[in-house]
Amino acid sequence: MSVCHTGLVVMAKLSASLEQRLRTASPGELIEIVLEVEDAPRPATLPATRSARSEALEQNFQSATESIASAIKTAGGTVLKHTWLGSAIKASVPAEVVASLLSLDGVTLVDLPGRITR
Repeated sequence: MSVCHTGLVVMAKLSASLEQRLRTASPGELIEIVLEVEDAPRPATLPATRSARSEALEQNFQSATESIASAIKTAGGTVLKHTWLGSAIKASVPAEVVASLLSLDGVTLVDLPGRITR
């Protein structure tokens, strides 16, 4: 997704709940976020066993999202988890750098981590 001159495309990547949370955050406060990313291209061949396939897809996802993980670290954040199955990266970042992550290639949405309820 490209950024238009008005920044509307970038702001569309920020969830309403995270936007609200950022309004009350203190400078330097660490916030856990989830960056949803475009699906990584699948490898041409995959191992035969399910566990080996899963491991190969996880490694493929980490390789495909390395530039995003590097940007998080450069901005003073920490990558907490890569989730290839959900095409997401969970990270802890200073509140003031969230906006800079919105324009990263491959990032489709930045949100607060959700809780699974029954």
